[in-house]
Amino acid sequence: ASPRAAIRANVGGMNAPVSARLSSEIAGEFEVSIELPPTAQDGDVVNLFAGNNAGNRVTLKTRNAPKVEYLPLPAGTNNLRALTASDLRPGYLVLAGVRGEDGCYPSILVDFDAKKAEPIPGCHIAAAAQIQTPFTAGTDGNALAALLGPAEGEAATGISSKVTILVPAAEPRAVDLPGKASTVNPAPGGNFNALIPGTPIRLAIIDPDTGEVTEGAVGVPGGGGGGAININNLQIDLGDGVKELVTPPTGIGQNQQAIVGVDSLETVAKAKFAIINPQGQPQITVDFPEGWLPLLAPAQQAPGQGGGGIPGGLPGGLPGGGAAMVNRFRAAVQLDNATRQYYVLVRATDKSKDGFIRFPLAAGQELQVIPFSEGKFAASCTNQIRTFSLELARRLAVPTSPTPENLIRTACGAAGFLTLDFSNRQISEITLPGQGQFNITGNAANDVNDYVYGANTDPGQQNRSDTLYVFDGVTSSAFRLDLPPEVSSFANVNAFPPMGILYAQATARAIGDAGIVIFDLENASTRLLPTPAGFTSVQPLTILPATRKLVARGAKIEPAGTQILIYDLLSGDLQIVANPDGVAFVGALPNVPGQPGQPAQQQPALQNVNPKSNAITVVGFDAQRRPVGVLLVRAH
Repeated sequence: ASPRAAIRANVGGMNAPVSARLSSEIAGEFEVSIELPPTAQDGDVVNLFAGNNAGNRVTLKTRNAPKVEYLPLPAGTNNLRALTASDLRPGYLVLAGVRGEDGCYPSILVDFDAKKAEPIPGCHIAAAAQIQTPFTAGTDGNALAALLGPAEGEAATGISSKVTILVPAAEPRAVDLPGKASTVNPAPGGNFNALIPGTPIRLAIIDPDTGEVTEGAVGVPGGGGGGAININNLQIDLGDGVKELVTPPTGIGQNQQAIVGVDSLETVAKAKFAIINPQGQPQITVDFPEGWLPLLAPAQQAPGQGGGGIPGGLPGGLPGGGAAMVNRFRAAVQLDNATRQYYVLVRATDKSKDGFIRFPLAAGQELQVIPFSEGKFAASCTNQIRTFSLELARRLAVPTSPTPENLIRTACGAAGFLTLDFSNRQISEITLPGQGQFNITGNAANDVNDYVYGANTDPGQQNRSDTLYVFDGVTSSAFRLDLPPEVSSFANVNAFPPMGILYAQATARAIGDAGIVIFDLENASTRLLPTPAGFTSVQPLTILPATRKLVARGAKIEPAGTQILIYDLLSGDLQIVANPDGVAFVGALPNVPGQPGQPAQQQPALQNVNPKSNAITVVGFDAQRRPVGVLLVRAH
């Protein structure tokens, strides 16, 4: 027996022959054999794919310490704007400079295997001037690609019929396309696709290893025509003047989609649920029960747009003119595939109560109104109603508020949680411990591994967060995580699901000066990875899952500079990566202070911290802020 899905492997980003056979000793398991490529070295990440699904990444043996390599850049290198690194091969990347008047981007290929950093010959282009680099990296592959210029036309008709492919340990390859493409993008399996405008739109799929090109048509939502439909402007007539969608179409199987429509995006009086076919024609329409309408988040207009028409039909603009609405799809809905039910969060027309309406997808079932208890409302002061899908518990969690708000607030507070159990259609309510409130705006609240978390905001502390509230979706309980005594607040929370932890910058007086605080959700505890001696602050960059290392950038004042720091999440040990001679800053320069009354000038981040390759690649700058080299750190 052999696996049904095609399998492939690479080690350290280089292709490796692989075979699999059914185990003769353990039922249900395959034995996989991978032949190591000649470039393999200890610490390389082993990647195994079945189809386009990756297995857990592990390393080939281990290292006792990080391996650090450095390559100087060509003399006079300046004005770098972007770094594009191979997705799997450490130390293979392109640095792009400022686009020239001819539309070409001066670029440098950095190849640590070949120990060279040299300008790339030829002209490489992109469709729009604001794009920082013409190069893109293949997903789960090792190649880089860009359209080869000079430009032959405009984006609408295609700008180039050639693509440059860069592959480690191989010469650059120019590939001819079957037409002029407007973009080149990653495709599954480490391949690339080039989008060729026209009727119909075509895709040219490029195999970077062979240069082979295969062609296919692009599927167009809604059928026919010469271009894809912009669903932000899509209208579907559901009857009684209801034609404005407030949800994107949701696939429900059998070539059908579920939608919710209203009669007006400004003042809603009628609403309908509908099932439509691939042509956008309603097959079933159901009126919302009297006294209930979908709960819509407050409308958010595009910056600088008033009540006039939008020239050129800006995506998101109201049909027939009017201000552009950023968040047209403002209703909160959830499809439960297991029970074939479609739930819509609703509010009573007199604003006295919130609840869910259950619309069954199967014939012969009636809709059901599931109201919240008195005084409980979905928190509705953000541009999208926040809900969290708890997959393991098969519940939907909703942050709640005691008032039915309808204005966007910078910090939108919630006082508890409410959950809808899809199995029994029952609602449970949970109040936060200590009468606390947490902010649900943006990344201040999120979910990971069926935990929903939210940081509090204290106006008395300049809206800094000093407590994390957590709702356990499996046990339906809430708890709070307080900071270690040496930390006053935290900011910029990120999640690492494999270990069930969150990490954030810890503040004593300034952001990051105390180090990095770890919130352990599984054990309901916190700990601190402190700022090392000699550094003034620490900025976490990412966590490398293959080795459980947290990568950060530490800042110094005397002398001014930055360095890479690597924390071991299991032992707490710290490795400080020394900068090469002549390098003061790594990855990104401090922002340049602006003129009086002007914001600071943002500096481009020239870095690639890659969890897939267990490596960190950063541009090094000297004390005068000039790019002088590239630093490659292979984590241990």
